[in-house]
Amino acid sequence: MYMEFLLNNKQYIFLALIVFILLFKIWRDLEYKDIMTKKLDDLSSKYDNSSKEIEALLIEIGENTKRTEFVLEYLKRLDQNASRLADNIQGDQSMSKAIEMAREGKDHLEIIKETGLSNEEVEAIIHSHKE
Repeated sequence: MYMEFLLNNKQYIFLALIVFILLFKIWRDLEYKDIMTKKLDDLSSKYDNSSKEIEALLIEIGENTKRTEFVLEYLKRLDQNASRLADNIQGDQSMSKAIEMAREGKDHLEIIKETGLSNEEVEAIIHSHKE
């Protein structure tokens, strides 16, 4: 009797099997779609977070560049001031040495060679400090 039922209704059984397979396939596809949607959402949020971090880093790099430029300009001014001070000190020392040499009666060219002062400066020193 069971066999007879199967033989008489094999079309319906086959159709029921196909419907079951289709429903199973649709269920699996929906499950796969949900998994892919979650993964895409996770990737999207990670991308957004990374974009924000990159923007923050770019802003920080810009600020650091400005600070570096400021420090470099400050160091340049310090170097210029140090050079001016050194030149003034060296110039004062040269003047003092030239005055001393003029008082000792040293030759005009000798004072220029020794101190590095200009011809006019040495002439003025000799004129005013020669004994």
